[in-house]
Amino acid sequence: MPPLFLAPRLKFSIPFRLSLKLGLLTLGLCSLPALAQAAELVAQSRISAVTVYTDRATVTRTATVELPAGASTVVFNELPASLFADSLRTDGSAAADVVLGALESKTQNSAELAAPRERELNEKLQTLQDQRALLVADQQALVQKQQFLSTLSQQASLRTREDIASIDLKPAQWKDAADALLTSYGETMRAAAAKTVELRTLDNQIEAAESDLNQLQTGARTTYQVRVPLESKTATRLTISVSYQLPYASWQPIYDARLDTSTGKVTLVQYGEVRQQTGEDWSEAKLVLSTAQPARGTALPPLDPMWVNVYDRNQAARYAAMDKAEMSARSNVSAQAFGGMADSAAPAEMLAVPAAAPVMKEASFQAASLNAGGYVSEYTIPGTVSVLADGTAKKVMISTLDVSSELVVKVKPQISATGFLVAVTKLGGETPLLPGQASLFRDGAFIGSLALPMLRPGEETDLSFGVDDQVVVKQRVLKDETGESGVISKDTTRTRLTVSELQNLHRTPVKIAVLQTVPAPRNEQVKLAMIDDKTSTGYDKEVDHIPGQLRWSFELAPQAKREVNLGWVLSWPAGQSLTGLPF
Repeated sequence: MPPLFLAPRLKFSIPFRLSLKLGLLTLGLCSLPALAQAAELVAQSRISAVTVYTDRATVTRTATVELPAGASTVVFNELPASLFADSLRTDGSAAADVVLGALESKTQNSAELAAPRERELNEKLQTLQDQRALLVADQQALVQKQQFLSTLSQQASLRTREDIASIDLKPAQWKDAADALLTSYGETMRAAAAKTVELRTLDNQIEAAESDLNQLQTGARTTYQVRVPLESKTATRLTISVSYQLPYASWQPIYDARLDTSTGKVTLVQYGEVRQQTGEDWSEAKLVLSTAQPARGTALPPLDPMWVNVYDRNQAARYAAMDKAEMSARSNVSAQAFGGMADSAAPAEMLAVPAAAPVMKEASFQAASLNAGGYVSEYTIPGTVSVLADGTAKKVMISTLDVSSELVVKVKPQISATGFLVAVTKLGGETPLLPGQASLFRDGAFIGSLALPMLRPGEETDLSFGVDDQVVVKQRVLKDETGESGVISKDTTRTRLTVSELQNLHRTPVKIAVLQTVPAPRNEQVKLAMIDDKTSTGYDKEVDHIPGQLRWSFELAPQAKREVNLGWVLSWPAGQSLTGLPF
C-alpha cells in the first residue's frame, strides 16, 4: 500500500492523451476572442491643433494606430492633470468601419514630474548639481594638496637650518628637489584655478536651468489617462484624436499702427499674443484664436423672489427683546461653565452668538458676454505655431486691417502750446476691431503706445503720432475780469477773452483742429453767454459729446498764420461762490 503522502500514479491510454490535447487546443481557440478583447494599444500622440480662448484652450491630440479586427482599447497616457474631464471628446477616421465607445479617464500618480519639458529641465538641473558636487570635491582635494606641498616646503627649510652643519650639501640634488616641488606646486595652483573657472561656468548653467524651471511653475506629478474602447470588423489603420480643455492659457489682441507722413497712409496690423503654462509645449500645432468665452456660461441665472414687507416697529422691538434675553441666558450658561466667573470675565468666543449657517444655493451659470460685435470670431493662423509652456509670449500675425485715415494736427491751447499729429482712422471691412494695446510708428520710428477701444466697421478713432513741431501755437489772454451786472438783482460776472495764434511751417497745407472748452453750467442760476463779436465763427459744439467743448476746423496753407478768438461771459447770483473754474 503506497504511503498516504504519495499521490497515486495515473496512466493514460493513447486515445485519452489525444483527446486531452484536442480539448486543450479547443480551450485555447475559445480564449482568443477574450485575449483580443483585452488588447490595449498605447497611442503615440502629438498635439496637432489648439484653439485658444481668453482664459483657457482646447487642445487636440492625434495619433495613428494599427487596429486589429475585433475589440480593442486605445490608451492616451500622460495627459495634463489640470484638464477638464467633462470636456473630453474623441473622433477618428479609418478605411474600415470602426465603432468608438464611451471614453474612460482616470488620474495616475507618478514619482516623476508630469510635464515632459519640466521633467527634462529637472533632470538637467540634477545632472549639473551632481557635476558641481564632483568639482567641489576635486577643488577641495587640490586645496589639501596645495597645503601639503606648502607644509613640505616649510619642513624642508626648517630641517636645512637645523642640520646645516652636519649635512653633506649637494647643490644638484637640492636644486632638483626644489624644482620638483615648485613644479608640483604650480601645477596644483593651475589645476585649482581651472576648477574655479569650471565651477563658475557650471554655476551659470545651474542658474539658467533653475530660471527655466521656475518659469514652468507646475510641480505636478499627476497625469490623466484616457482610454477609448472601440471595435473594428477588419484590421485597419485608424487616425484617432482626443480633445480637451484646460486652464492656464490665454491670448489678447495687439496692434501695430504705422504712419507714412509723406502719403498720410496708416497701416494697421493685428497680432495675437499667446501665453500658456499648461505643462505641455505646443510644437508645430495648428493654432486658432477665438473670442468665445466658455467660462462665462451659456444661460441666464434664475431670478429669485424679491420679498418685501411692511416694517412693524412693535414686532421688531419684541424680536430685539427676545434676542437680548437669549443672549443673557447664554452668557449665564457660559459663566457657570467656567466656574461661576462673571460675564465680563468669560472668554469672548464663549459669549459670541454662533453665526447662522449659510444658505446653500444651487450653482448657476452666468450669461455669456458676446464679443466682436455680438458674434464669436475665430482667427485661424496660417501654417503651424510652437508655443512653449513657460509663459513666454508668442506673437502671431492675424491680418492687416482695412482702414482709411486723414491726418489732422489737433491743438488744445488751453493746456498745451504744441500741436499733435493725429490720424483720424476709420475701420472698414465687416469685422469689428477688438480692444487692445497698439504700438505706434511714425515713418518707421517707434514713438509710443496707446489702448485702442472696441471699433465697429465705419467707426472712427484717433491715432496720435506725437508732437508736430512744424505747427507753432501761441495763446494770449486778452481779458479776464470779474464784475457785477443787473439793476434790481445783482449778479457776479466773469468775462474772459483769449486769442490763439497758429502758424504752419510745413511746405504743404495742413489740416488743423483747435479744441477749447467753455464753462458748462450744472445749475440753472449759472448762465453762460458767448460774446459773438469776440469769438471766431464756424465752430462745432459739444464735440465728442463733451459739454462745453468747441472745435474749429480749417486748412492752413504753408507759412500761413491764423487766429482763433474765444470770448464768453459767465454770471451767477451775487454773494455765492462758484466752483469748477480752473483759472
